[in-house]
Amino acid sequence: MNRENIKFRAFNKEDKMMLYNIQGDSSMHQDAQGNEYDGYQGWNFSDFLMDVDRIEVTQYVGQKDKKEVELYIGDIVKVQDGIWELQLNDLEDGVVLINDVKSEGSVEFIDNVYCLRETEKIGNRFQNPELLN
Repeated sequence: MNRENIKFRAFNKEDKMMLYNIQGDSSMHQDAQGNEYDGYQGWNFSDFLMDVDRIEVTQYVGQKDKKEVELYIGDIVKVQDGIWELQLNDLEDGVVLINDVKSEGSVEFIDNVYCLRETEKIGNRFQNPELLN
């Protein structure tokens, strides 16, 4: 993954708000629509990482779906055979794991761009937990 693809987002569990591009030392961060949000003015990346009680940070996987929407760990995507959640595989460095949430918990390792490019992001586990039921 090149440097431009190293991106993070943060979900505030209390406010139910997702902020993007939190990786820099910025006084302004962006909401899901790309609007600047100053509710965390003065926060840097380490502040988001340290506030584990209120904030959950996830990373961009370096790929986009078929509609050119960036995919992050925790996103829920639709594929031909079901609804899947993007998860990180702790055993394989840098490999994205897609877990089928609508079947018997089967797991498929995705290691190429083509598979992710065929998905459609329909939500994320933070703001759309009903998609996982």
